Amino acid sequence: MPGTGRVRWSFNVREWEPTEQEWKEALTYLSEAERESIRQYRRSPKEVGRKNMQAKATVAGRLMLRRMISIETLLSFGEIEINTTTEGKPYMTNIAAMFPNFNFNLAHRGDWTVLVSEPYYIVGVDIMEVVLQPEKPIMDETVEEFFSCFENIFTRREWNHINKQEDPKEKLRHFYVFWCLKECYLKAIGVSLGFDLLKLEFEIEDEPVLSADSRYFAHMWLEGVDCSETWSFICGPIDEKHVFATVRGMPKAAIPSYYHTMRISQTVTVNDNNPIDHEALDPEFMRLDNSDLLGIW
Repeated sequence: MPGTGRVRWSFNVREWEPTEQEWKEALTYLSEAERESIRQYRRSPKEVGRKNMQAKATVAGRLMLRRMISIETLLSFGEIEINTTTEGKPYMTNIAAMFPNFNFNLAHRGDWTVLVSEPYYIVGVDIMEVVLQPEKPIMDETVEEFFSCFENIFTRREWNHINKQEDPKEKLRHFYVFWCLKECYLKAIGVSLGFDLLKLEFEIEDEPVLSADSRYFAHMWLEGVDCSETWSFICGPIDEKHVFATVRGMPKAAIPSYYHTMRISQTVTVNDNNPIDHEALDPEFMRLDNSDLLGIW
């Protein structure tokens, strides 16, 4: 039986230590272009291939995506056709009729690769590691210095929310949650660069502190307009060191080039005049282990 098309998966890349044979087999499921990009990841002569975190995260994401599509649609790996828009958003060119607008998105940062999919709504995800860039001890002074580089990304209301946190690590955690909220929205609509982030304003519901293992709803305003009827956001920590945000929204909200792509390659049947179904609860992330990832072959 096919799945529902609604998936939330996470995979801890740092804990994955594939053997040389497993790594070679994993690469056989990637396209030549994907394999070539993997070869470019190197931090030192010793940090290449399966020893490189960026390479591992990318390969894990590609394997997760293909396995998810196969499980949800019953297509074999060889039948799965994935393309990207000119802005870089992946989509299926031969989607099964059961999911008229099968939509998915990947993100990886730090220890984690995450994957989300939806059968009808457009979807986006982002994840961030709660660290300073470049890495420094998290203290009031270092956090304030870091924040000064991003003054034109968040609105005054968002900055007030971030800075009202007393602990510097909590300030940084909230900073990255707002970052993820904006990024997942842009990924859902198919934008790559050039969007004015101050057009977006977010508010997180009911959270004095972002507790581990808890999820929170968030609301978005786009140029001052409440978007509650067209977008549903979930955010929070995925563990003590990482935070995430996911969003699902109406297909009509995609940028024109992406919406046109969906119209050609798929069949967008969601009634664009209806509000988004908030009752269709976002599932929690299911954590895959090494055997889940390697079980594809």
